[in-house]
Amino acid sequence: MTIANRVVVVTGSTRGIGRTIAEYAARAGAQLVVSGRTEDASREAADFIRSFGGQAVGCSADVRDPAQLEKLFACAIAEFGAVHAWVNNAGVTEGLVPVDQQSYECMRDVVETNLLGHLYGARVVVPYFREHGGILLNLVGRGYRGEPSEFMAVYAATKAAILSLTRSLAAENRDVPNLSIHALAPGMIETDLHREIAVSDRMKGREHVRDLAMDAFGSTLSRVGESVVDILAQEPGKRSGQVYALVGPVKRITGIARMAYWGATGRMRPRP
Repeated sequence: MTIANRVVVVTGSTRGIGRTIAEYAARAGAQLVVSGRTEDASREAADFIRSFGGQAVGCSADVRDPAQLEKLFACAIAEFGAVHAWVNNAGVTEGLVPVDQQSYECMRDVVETNLLGHLYGARVVVPYFREHGGILLNLVGRGYRGEPSEFMAVYAATKAAILSLTRSLAAENRDVPNLSIHALAPGMIETDLHREIAVSDRMKGREHVRDLAMDAFGSTLSRVGESVVDILAQEPGKRSGQVYALVGPVKRITGIARMAYWGATGRMRPRP
């Protein structure tokens, strides 16, 4: 299967992982609807795709507002006449900050962007996919399996909820033969979001641990882009409710072993 000429909407696609997904899908021949919170950023991302011969339109949308996601969907239909795949990618993090040091505004933003943004996106596109078929792909991340995620508790809680949402949506739409709903767990990726992440005073001196974790468990933007293209190239309905993890069992086990070794040898100790 191929994604050539398929219309793909990617939320939060003006930077980072979302932008890479949009670029790789466009290079594979898809027609892209890229989106960020501002009109300028959305337009610039679309211009970049068109600069190498891809097909794209930029439509701004703040995923915290369902009306703006309705507008994003309408933009895709108006520009390309259909939607074949929708990628719920937009997400933010509170940084490496314990819950007791976070503002209520920050916590609300993480929950509304990550979890409600995915819920609203699904609410917009699933009725259309039930009638016309398609693929909905949700992005999960650290904590999605329910494992402890110190200093990222709010982010991790939203990602665990998104996994539950994905499986629940797949189950309640299994009567549709040409609809697939999946989740992708890209693992740790070196992006500007990672480099600019806020760090609590409690983490001071331990910033280097992030780099060690990236070395042990990290993946690459190119692998994310390639993997999403493969997922979206599936025949809709052939399978549903899958969780595609780019950090497989072998890498996870070796990563844990490397972190344990670095811990035992003092490499993970706080630095002055």
